[in-house]
Amino acid sequence: MPELATPWEGFDELLDRVEARDETGHPGWEAMAETLRSYRLWKSGARDRARRIADGTKGPLGEAMTAWYDELTRRTGISPTRLTATGTR
Repeated sequence: MPELATPWEGFDELLDRVEARDETGHPGWEAMAETLRSYRLWKSGARDRARRIADGTKGPLGEAMTAWYDELTRRTGISPTRLTATGTR
């Protein structure tokens, strides 16, 4: 995974861009933004969309999110395909 190092000056702006899911020009920070986006979708119940984003996020963050979603699915015993966008059955 690319380093997430960045100069202190401009760090707040970078975090704002990550939170807004704007282009950062840095692969590591863009992967972080996609990971956060995916997790927010998962928590809101949009499991299929969250998984698609995690599957499309290259590198260890995407792999870790996919593995975590697999574990959460295993623990709950609920197939992601049985969930609607609101997270209900």
